[in-house]
Amino acid sequence: AVRFLHQKRRRGYVYYSALGIGLALVYFLQCATPLLPTVFGVKPMPAFILMLCIAAFGGETAGIISGLALGIATDIGSTSPDGFNALVMMLMGLACSLLATYLFSERLPAAAVLCGIFTALYYILNWVVLVAVKGYEGVWLYLARYSLPQAIYTWLFVFLFWPLVSFISKANFKKTKN
Repeated sequence: AVRFLHQKRRRGYVYYSALGIGLALVYFLQCATPLLPTVFGVKPMPAFILMLCIAAFGGETAGIISGLALGIATDIGSTSPDGFNALVMMLMGLACSLLATYLFSERLPAAAVLCGIFTALYYILNWVVLVAVKGYEGVWLYLARYSLPQAIYTWLFVFLFWPLVSFISKANFKKTKN
């Protein structure tokens, strides 16, 4: 019943292509070491925030596909177990799209909360899988010194990407007839 209350937007190839190209460009920018400065020894993951914004505005399918694509790209250059990022980001893309569709509004304060929740969850899961489970010494120090500052630094990108994706989402990209 709730599905009928929410007006489904129909978007064409131009819209999804623009977001996909944008996600790829931001991912490459993120991976290019000198382009994004480190703050307190941590680098952000702006592509993760862009993926959440795409999921929030694009719907469930866009959330799953963008999360899976970013997760696979992240797994390629990561030390985490194979498929960890792909699975986690795909599920987070789906969950973010569902929460944005049925619970949160499309305003920036709601976006900040939504992206903050998923960013914190991702970095805590990443910390658990890569550090805490392995039983290294100083796991709590690692969480406080690296994981949480990296989550905050990454989260700040919501203020750049949310208005941008909102603008693209509201632009009149009509589905082309073939």
